[in-house]
Amino acid sequence: MVVKMSIIFPKLTSSNKLIMRRITSIFVFLALLIPFSNFAQVLKPIHISTSTKDLGNGTYVLSLDFKIDPPFHVYAQKPGSDDDVLPTALTFTPNADYELIGTVQEVGNLKNEKDPNFGISLRYYENKLSLQQKVKLKKPKASIVADLQYMTCDDHQCLPPKYESYTFNLSGAVAPSDSKEATATPIDTISKAPIDTTKPTNADTAKTPPVATPTDDTGANDPWWKILLNGMLAGLIAIFMPCVFPMIPLTVSFFTKRSATKSQGIRNALLYGGSMIFLFVSLGFLVGNSLNAWASSAFFNLIFFVVFIIFAISFLGAFEIVLPNWIVQKSSNNESKGGIIGVFFMAFTMVLVSFSCTGPFITWAINVKSASPFAAAIAMFGFGFMFSLPFMFFAFFPGWLQSLPKSGSWLNSIKVAFGFIELAAAFKFLSNVDQAYHWQILPREVFLVIWIVIFALLGFYLLGKIRLHADDDLPLNDYGKPYLTVTRLLFSILAFCFTIYLVPGLWGAPLKIISGFPPPVTYTEGKWINTVGAANTNSDTKVGGFETEEGPHGLRVFRDYATALKASKVVHKPIFVDFTGYSCVNCRKMEESVWSEDAVLKQLQNDYVVVSLFVDDREKLPADQQAKDADGNMMTTKGQLYTNLQITRFNKNAQPYYVLMDENENVLNTPSPANFKVAEFAQFLTDGVSKYKK
Repeated sequence: MVVKMSIIFPKLTSSNKLIMRRITSIFVFLALLIPFSNFAQVLKPIHISTSTKDLGNGTYVLSLDFKIDPPFHVYAQKPGSDDDVLPTALTFTPNADYELIGTVQEVGNLKNEKDPNFGISLRYYENKLSLQQKVKLKKPKASIVADLQYMTCDDHQCLPPKYESYTFNLSGAVAPSDSKEATATPIDTISKAPIDTTKPTNADTAKTPPVATPTDDTGANDPWWKILLNGMLAGLIAIFMPCVFPMIPLTVSFFTKRSATKSQGIRNALLYGGSMIFLFVSLGFLVGNSLNAWASSAFFNLIFFVVFIIFAISFLGAFEIVLPNWIVQKSSNNESKGGIIGVFFMAFTMVLVSFSCTGPFITWAINVKSASPFAAAIAMFGFGFMFSLPFMFFAFFPGWLQSLPKSGSWLNSIKVAFGFIELAAAFKFLSNVDQAYHWQILPREVFLVIWIVIFALLGFYLLGKIRLHADDDLPLNDYGKPYLTVTRLLFSILAFCFTIYLVPGLWGAPLKIISGFPPPVTYTEGKWINTVGAANTNSDTKVGGFETEEGPHGLRVFRDYATALKASKVVHKPIFVDFTGYSCVNCRKMEESVWSEDAVLKQLQNDYVVVSLFVDDREKLPADQQAKDADGNMMTTKGQLYTNLQITRFNKNAQPYYVLMDENENVLNTPSPANFKVAEFAQFLTDGVSKYKK
């Protein structure tokens, strides 16, 4: 059998050659966007020197002077964004030999312009910058250690953040004491004075982000390719929804009929797909600014719960979600204008009409993996590209339309299956709020029971044992008997396997595959019945004479920072500070997949005082403990208090974030975000203990 190659590779006309050249140019351009930093020379555009200036009377100015090679720049202590940009920060390790006067000052030509890397206005310095801190000696000699962090960018790239230490050795007359000077407030009284003035950071002078918007850093730390692939996956699944899939042959046929030539039809199809990508990317930019607030806001978590429930019920066939007819009609009327405008409004109409099916997948693509407008736009580019790809592809090869499976009941089955999944996902948002407010209406057992029932029903549905309103009968075999397709059988097996996997979780199994989604193993009905859960390996609920709570894997943990400090001074152990959140998926994954390993768990049990500070805890503070944060806003909840602590002390507002310190609040090593490599995290703990003992 001879197959003509012209069928597979059709002869290129001059117009087709032009199109192919343009497509090739696009792919070459995209390839150039991939960073090949491993093959490039190492860039070192920042040169830093130190200097001191004697002001007399035991007072000095310590300076770190930057020489910045063009075209690079470094960001200010207040760059204008705490989500995408690492601010420059200079912090000093306190000791009894000296005292800080005021805060770190910036000397240089400050610019406030739109940064092309982040698409927002940011404050930065070019050519030169000097960070200056005034100090006074309290002893004739002082060794002052300063920790510096900064990030370097030009108009096209950003280099990895730098973390460096510098030492200033001073000697001279002791500064005269000033009895009128206010005494610095120690941080162990954090409940009444949350800002530790003995350990200033750049946040002392910077406008910190609102305390109500701490966020899981899942999306913030994800590489761009991972965000893109997540969006592409969501877009691929959305294609197979009943209100999208049947439109592929109809739309392509419309293009081929209205176009005078094949090349014109291809051009219109490309313009159609490009318009859809533009619309989805614009949506990503519009909602991206709100993602951080949505991640931990109780209001938005409840909104998402309701929205997902509505979508799930719609997917199950109870009703159809449609946009107001006047919106769709107005867009449709503009299609008749022809040309570019007409094609654009055809794409706009398609996006609007398909919203009832694509809405949940858009929410998934943006909310799960994105934490900024830039990341949301990447996710939506991936979504729009995959969503529009079939329309463009079949415009190139219209003959292949015949190979598409015919629309039928299988499309409705896919929609219903995703209805069950949407229903399960909805309870994750309700669980976030339940934990933050301590309602105790959705403990781990109840959550898992709901999921077990939902996925069991999904399995029975795929087997054809449950039929809904829009379902057709199963197909008939050659003997006139209904039969189950192999595809449905395989997916039903998967659903039942997952259901059975969930069951041991009712009795405390970790369920590492879905770690982060159900409530933690400590948030159970048993916790509210028994003082100590069955998983606890230590019958003593006190550490250093102070009462603790049960944490992951039987750990005894504090939920109050000041109490943990006092316990540390009694037992003479370093403190493991865990900045976490009820709605933080990575926090649960760390606890269930990393903390559970012996190399980590034994160190946390034996070598540390563990304190978990939930930044989204909505429990009210007593009136006498309420205070203003670094921005002057009143802190009324524990979550706001601990958010302010994390920002003012460590210039971070993402979770999880782990800090090792001694009983005097000296940080022992570089704090760690989520790190799912058990050996590295265990070494992080080992290093902390070693430095504590020195």
